[in-house]
Amino acid sequence: MAGLLAVALCAATLAPGPAPDAHPAVARLDGPVPLRLGDEGTSRDAGRSDLTQEAEAAAAQAFADAARAAERQRMREQAAAKTAGAPDSTVPAIPVQPPGGTSEQNRELGRFMTLEYGWDEGQFDCLDRIWSQESNWQTTAENPSSGAYGIPQSLPASKMASAGDDWRTNPATQIEWGLGYIDDVYGTPCSAWEFKSSHGWY
Repeated sequence: MAGLLAVALCAATLAPGPAPDAHPAVARLDGPVPLRLGDEGTSRDAGRSDLTQEAEAAAAQAFADAARAAERQRMREQAAAKTAGAPDSTVPAIPVQPPGGTSEQNRELGRFMTLEYGWDEGQFDCLDRIWSQESNWQTTAENPSSGAYGIPQSLPASKMASAGDDWRTNPATQIEWGLGYIDDVYGTPCSAWEFKSSHGWY
């Protein structure tokens, strides 16, 4: 009996069970494939990588644009320096306002300011005739009978205060007021000269 029991146990042990899968490493999938650990992080990393590449490209473009702008500025400055040093430069020099003081200096200042005002050389010639007769371009010229004062012979003299507090001694202030007066009353110095030629005053 004991021998039969041992044989039975042995047979049961050696009996073949259900056949294993031919490929145990391959899982049978009846549903969606689950994300493996690390797949989600890899996707995020890919997104960050794209953003990083875009940022790096934008930074490189900005650097290139700045470099080109700096080079253009350097070339402009270099060209300006060459032009400034060239004795035969065709670039017109910016006129500098001459100082006033003497009658001749005041006259040159008047010419400069007349052209700056927008009138031409012909209009300055008319202005020169008027003020040469009125004051000989002297800042402190004063008519003893009427009290007219300054280069344009303002009457009363204090009218020139509208152009500046230094109207008594500054030729530029007097000329500025005189040009405005002629513009307002006559339109142009030549129209003022025509009136003065007929009336003896303007």
